[in-house]
Amino acid sequence: MKHNYFSLAHNFFNLTENVIKEMIIQGNRTQVISDVVEGMTDEEEENIFQHRIRWSDIKIGIPLMFNFYHGIELFLKGLLQEKDIEVKSSHNLESLYQLVKSNDEKFTREIIDLMKKHIHNAHHYNPFFNDNNLSAKDFYIAFKYPVSNTGQRFNYQKIRGQEKISLEVYKNILQGIIDLKQALINWKMGDQKDSGI
Repeated sequence: MKHNYFSLAHNFFNLTENVIKEMIIQGNRTQVISDVVEGMTDEEEENIFQHRIRWSDIKIGIPLMFNFYHGIELFLKGLLQEKDIEVKSSHNLESLYQLVKSNDEKFTREIIDLMKKHIHNAHHYNPFFNDNNLSAKDFYIAFKYPVSNTGQRFNYQKIRGQEKISLEVYKNILQGIIDLKQALINWKMGDQKDSGI
């Protein structure tokens, strides 16, 4: 029985998409001004503050990044699986992408271009990779641990706590998810037409 990579990718994308939508609604606030309420304890004030910033990137940004890129990994493995190409046991997005690209006649230009955007050109919309001299293939470590195997400490400043500025990064990821889902539908529909279904 085949593993269903697309189904899992969809789960990771859905979680990321829904949380980013809520982040947008809430304005990605990290600073909140509240009225002073006489008699309120410091603990009560802190609880109110934490509740108000619960959808901000300072609280959930890094796990969202991990979910997005893990969704891309699963998406790539799903593409390969659909065409009966051996799926490598790897988290390396670049090598998975190269395997898809080397079989590009089996996929649409739309899918190939989107994968390139999110893997090889990720630094254009996600400044985290530039700031840390990393590429998207490093996502598996960089969004799971604060330090690399070689001792490099990761700097998350550009993707956390900058409210409207960092919210743009997450909006780009949201659009990326929407585009990937549509590209998959388009590809599947094309396959059905080609097979006479």
